[in-house]
Amino acid sequence: MKFFKDHVKPVADHYNYVLRHKWNIIGTGRKRGVPMKNLIMHDVDKLYNPKLIKAYSDFLYSPRGVRGANDPKVYAKFREQAVIHYKRSPHHAHKLGKPQTYLQRQEAYADWASVRKTLKQ
Repeated sequence: MKFFKDHVKPVADHYNYVLRHKWNIIGTGRKRGVPMKNLIMHDVDKLYNPKLIKAYSDFLYSPRGVRGANDPKVYAKFREQAVIHYKRSPHHAHKLGKPQTYLQRQEAYADWASVRKTLKQ
């Protein structure tokens, strides 16, 4: 049971959140004129990148992360993967101090709105 709680459930919770977030971003993004291709590809690395999935699920959903022991090593791995995610995701350019196009800003706005909606569900 401990293996399930420590390793399987956090990954399942990660996928649950990311898939709901991707669903929610479509409506907001389309209203803001973001192309469907961008919305489909939005945060896709959070679905297939094993290092990112482990780092995010450990930090956000496991007993070692923010909801439990808040292990500094878990946080460091999360931050490392977050920066990698920001670098490969143009809608996060503002977090790196880079300029954004109009559409990238609209996708970033849709991202924020979707996060708020997803966390309320």
